[in-house]
Amino acid sequence: MTADEIMVRVKAKEEAKMAKFVQEKARQAEKVCKGEDKIVQRYLTAERKKAQAQQKADRQRALQQQKVDPEYQLQQRKAKREAALEQRKAERKMISRELKQMRQEEDATRALLRRRQREVEAAARKQMSMEDISRGGLTLKARGRRRRPLQALDQNNLFQSDTVAIV
Repeated sequence: MTADEIMVRVKAKEEAKMAKFVQEKARQAEKVCKGEDKIVQRYLTAERKKAQAQQKADRQRALQQQKVDPEYQLQQRKAKREAALEQRKAERKMISRELKQMRQEEDATRALLRRRQREVEAAARKQMSMEDISRGGLTLKARGRRRRPLQALDQNNLFQSDTVAIV
């Protein structure tokens, strides 16, 4: 080995030692920062708790002083009345909405029932016309007769409508 090679190895060893030293110092600095952060956080938490306790105590004192004040009592009664009034208004609105929805549902049900009734009546008329066709159709004599309501024809009142049939 030459002197240059030895110098290069020595320098490499020194650089490795220096890198290890720097890494170790960096780790120690991180630990210190973390520790300081914890200390700072504890301090801030304690200060925040003190401030909250002070605010709470101030509010309690203010409430005690106001409770004795007759004007404050009057304002409190008025606020309670207004709150109750608002609550009743909200309840009325809700009830009126529910009633409106129920009416709409009833109307929809009635419309559906009317439509089904019309379908039944149409089917009955179609059935009667099919029976006329099966009997050989309407004769000229039958066509000339006057129209009568189906109710008059039906003895059992099965069809409750004002539709007419040719008899």
